[in-house]
Amino acid sequence: MNSQKAFTIIELLIVIVIIAILAAIIAVVYSGIQDRAEESVVKSDLSQASKVLAADMAITGSYPADTASANEGGGLSASDGMTYQYTTDGSSYCLSATTDDIGYHVENNGSPQEGVCAGHDEPSGGGGGSEVACSSASIGDTGPGGGAIFYKDGATCYEAAPNGWYVATAPNDPEAEWGCYGVAVSGADGVSIGSGEQNTADMLAAGCSSEASESLLAAEIASEYTGGGESDWFLPSRDEFVEMYQQREHTGSFISSEYWTSSENPSFDLVAWLYHVTYESPYNNLSKSATSYVRPVRSFSD
Repeated sequence: MNSQKAFTIIELLIVIVIIAILAAIIAVVYSGIQDRAEESVVKSDLSQASKVLAADMAITGSYPADTASANEGGGLSASDGMTYQYTTDGSSYCLSATTDDIGYHVENNGSPQEGVCAGHDEPSGGGGGSEVACSSASIGDTGPGGGAIFYKDGATCYEAAPNGWYVATAPNDPEAEWGCYGVAVSGADGVSIGSGEQNTADMLAAGCSSEASESLLAAEIASEYTGGGESDWFLPSRDEFVEMYQQREHTGSFISSEYWTSSENPSFDLVAWLYHVTYESPYNNLSKSATSYVRPVRSFSD
C-alpha cells in the first residue's frame, strides 16, 4: 500500500504564501542594496569632482565657470545615468549630482551631503531625502533638507543646515545682526524647542533693517536658505540651538565664537539670546545691533 500523502489545498496555499513573502523580502533587500550602491557611486563621483575643482582653484585662483571648463577644459567625469548641476561665483561653488532617484551635493570641497544645492533641480524620481520619515529616523540621520537630525520628539524631528551651507562664506557660517535694535518684537521671545520657527516669523514680520548696513539680518539669512529644496528653514530658538550644538558630532563644526538664536530678551529689547561656543553656554546680553554667526534649522514631521 502506498503510504505517501498528497498535499492538501490548504497546505499548497500555505506554501504559496510563504514563497510570496520570501520573494517580497528578497525584493526589498535587493532594492536597498541597489540604492546603497547607487548612493556610493554618486558620492564617489562628487568627491572626485570636488578634488578636480580644488585643483582648478589652486592653478587658476578661481573655480571654473562651468563643469565643461573644469579639469583644464577636460570637464568633470560622471557615471552613467548621473547629471551634474553647478553654481559658482568664482570663489565658492555648489555642485549637485543626481540620478533618477538620488540627489547629493558638495560645497567648497566639503564632503558629499544628501540633497541638492539651493536652486538646483531635484531628482526626477523625487530623491534628495524627500521621503525621510521622522518616526523611523534616528539622531544623526540625514533629513529631507540635507542636514543632520539633532532632535526628535515623537513624530517631529529637527535638522541643522550642514557645514558650508552658505556658499558665500563657506566653509564658515555667515555673520549678521539680529536687528530691531531698541524695538520689542512681539512674540519673538520663545526659548523652548518648538518656538524658533514662530520667533523667526515674528522677526521677519517686524520689518526691521540693519543698523550698520544694507546687509541681511540673521532671520532673513536663515529663512532664505533652501537646502534640499526645502523653504522652511529658520533661526533656532535658544533651546533648539543648545540641542543642535550638543549633537555637533552629527551637525558639524561651529566657529569658536557667538551664534544668534531667535529668542529675544523679553525684559530688555536691546538684546537677544546668543550661544557662546567657546564657553558652551547661552547668554542673553548681546546687543541686537552686534553681528554674530548664523546656523539655520528646520523641523519636519511624517
